[in-house]
Amino acid sequence: MSMYVVLGDTKNLGLGIKNMNRKKVSLSLPKIKLDYSVDLKNILNNMGIKRAFLDYNPDFDSMVKNMMIPLKIDTVLQKAVIEVDEKGTEAAAATAVLMVGGTMIVPEEIIEFKADKPFTYYMLDDKHNDILFAGRYVK
Repeated sequence: MSMYVVLGDTKNLGLGIKNMNRKKVSLSLPKIKLDYSVDLKNILNNMGIKRAFLDYNPDFDSMVKNMMIPLKIDTVLQKAVIEVDEKGTEAAAATAVLMVGGTMIVPEEIIEFKADKPFTYYMLDDKHNDILFAGRYVK
């Protein structure tokens, strides 16, 4: 896992990461604890996932059998928390799918660098080159 903190333009971040050289850095970051919550129902609907939210025929029969009334997705909540301090960085995210009639939870040379103005941060899974968390810190 890696954490990248970017001051300024982030348009060519992918290219910049690939072309980086390893250097020792004296890093100065503010202590931060950020959390973000969102209801994904409208986002999922806009992506075309509509049937799962319908009152009629949402079709979860193969998942849950013998229900007297059809089971449908009521809400999809997502929460992410990132905490940065002198010990390091911790991040966690959870997504909960709340269904009418039940709940199912769907399952981390020294250069001076001071992040003393707004910055963008990324946490990457180095093995798969996936961005796991991203955000912008503005004091």
